[in-house]
Amino acid sequence: MADKKPESAEQNPQVTPSFTKIDFNIPAQQNEPSIWETLKIEDLMTDAQNAIKKLPSLNEVKDEFQDKLDLATAIYVNLAVGVSPTIKELTDHYVTKQSTKDRYSRQLAWPGRVEMLKKKMKEGTLEPYQIQNLQDLDTFMTKKTIADVFGAELKGLHTPKTPEDIQDRLRTVFMGETQLGQRNKAGKLIDNPGGAVGLLQVEPSTFRDVVKQTQFGSKAAAASGLTQSDLNIIKNTPDNKLNTLSKYLEQPKVNYMAATARILQYLKHHKL
Repeated sequence: MADKKPESAEQNPQVTPSFTKIDFNIPAQQNEPSIWETLKIEDLMTDAQNAIKKLPSLNEVKDEFQDKLDLATAIYVNLAVGVSPTIKELTDHYVTKQSTKDRYSRQLAWPGRVEMLKKKMKEGTLEPYQIQNLQDLDTFMTKKTIADVFGAELKGLHTPKTPEDIQDRLRTVFMGETQLGQRNKAGKLIDNPGGAVGLLQVEPSTFRDVVKQTQFGSKAAAASGLTQSDLNIIKNTPDNKLNTLSKYLEQPKVNYMAATARILQYLKHHKL
């Protein structure tokens, strides 16, 4: 008896065909790209390489972790021994109230950043850009400049202040607000989300107020490179155009002067 030949799939649809080879070189139909052209493998590889480059390096992760640890340590010390009267004054009157996290920011994180950076100053471990930014502040806001520009305001306070007193407050604000000019990879200041601008974080509305109330007057304008015309524009800026004042506050010299005017404003208002 002859052997029965197996049925093919075509002869019997119930028979499952067997595949011994898969051809991935699928030919493209006319006028259609091949599967490899569609995938654009080279572009995908380039995108992956670019994404990898954007990932933080081990050293960057380590530095960020160390900063968080240093800040936590400074906060713990502040909780244990308290903060200085100057830091307490600034967190009460200079730092703007913003959100539900405000208590943490004002009473813990802000003073913590100040103490952390003061410790690094003593240890000589500040970053080069922080050292340079602090030098730039001190070079511009000298005792003579503060006395020449704000001398009358200093003497008129409930408790008269010296230029050295103002310098100390400015450095403290610089540390607490932007950690002496810390920036992200895109070069943008790592600052608060409340709308304040520049190295010492002055809000446009505050800038307008100190111009209106003359703490930031013609002497401050001249020293920071502004004109009387600029002062008139700032003074008369409506609420819905306040963001236009950012262009002034992004200039370091204007920012330093505006921050000084803000300090003098609250010292006068609260009779400090």
